[in-house]
Amino acid sequence: MKLLLSLAAILAAAYVVITLAAFLLQDRLLFFPRPLAPRAREALAEHAIRFDHDGVALHGWLHRDAKAAGEPFLIYFGGNGEEVSWNFPRLVELPLAGFLLVNYRGYGDSQGRPSAAALTADAAFILDELVRREGLSPGQVVLMGRSLGSGVAVDLASQRPVGGLILVTPFDRLSSIASHHYPLLPVRMLLRHEMDSLGRAPEIAAPALVVLAGRDQTVPPQYGRRLHEALAGPTELVTIAGADHDDLDGHPGYWRAIERFLAERSP
Repeated sequence: MKLLLSLAAILAAAYVVITLAAFLLQDRLLFFPRPLAPRAREALAEHAIRFDHDGVALHGWLHRDAKAAGEPFLIYFGGNGEEVSWNFPRLVELPLAGFLLVNYRGYGDSQGRPSAAALTADAAFILDELVRREGLSPGQVVLMGRSLGSGVAVDLASQRPVGGLILVTPFDRLSSIASHHYPLLPVRMLLRHEMDSLGRAPEIAAPALVVLAGRDQTVPPQYGRRLHEALAGPTELVTIAGADHDDLDGHPGYWRAIERFLAERSP
């Protein structure tokens, strides 16, 4: 009996230590800031743009195509391990009047430390500043968020009128994904960085495209389907059957779906 009690005490102590470590290290488990490669900084220098929000400098790139002035304008929000300049070459090929890429706090050349609250607040500020600086109509703007960025895009679309929303491998709530990966931990009590996309979805009337990876092990498709069903506006759901979370954009069907959605937003 004493042996069993001792074993139970050891297991309980280990569980407490693991739970405490998860709470203290959750930023490292959620955010994976990437540096900006010197080659990319040099190649994209003419497109560089800076936003100053609450004393934090946020760096990114603005591309405009004068020949496509009436087409949609895209703002892209990346995943938790993504340095967004990676997307520049492919986005140039889309039927867009332009696009904006801005690295999250702590990513690339952006200052500060990332948090869910900071990312969503920065996104609203950036959209407002972009519309003011560039003279855009809010209805011309399409928000695109991938993985973690889907939570940022959904939050922003619930606050501002936009012309469309593209959500790639999205989740319903960050706590749902954390609970999926750490089922034995009291995730909802520990998590400091909740993004409740499911709660925001009924407030969004903008047309939306939801793209899922059929073999996604990071954000399993069922969480994206829940979000799709909760969106209030007209929605399209596309599942790329053979894709996983990180190789989705290597499948032709991914870009075809995005191009089709953007073409439908054209005047």
